[in-house]
Amino acid sequence: MNRSIPVEVDESEPYPSQLLKPIPEYSPEEESEPPAPNIRNMAPNSLSAPTMLHNSSGDFS
Repeated sequence: MNRSIPVEVDESEPYPSQLLKPIPEYSPEEESEPPAPNIRNMAPNSLSAPTMLHNSSGDFS
């Protein structure tokens, strides 16, 4: 039982510490809009690919 007490306390310390670390780091990074430009770049690229293929098919027809 004595071992369970220190183990629980030790796990409680790194648990909130690690959770708090990635939370604040993710908040400022998301606000910077790092995935926003990535998604936008992928959106037009994905639409451009099928559009070009469709155009080629029409020309060939």
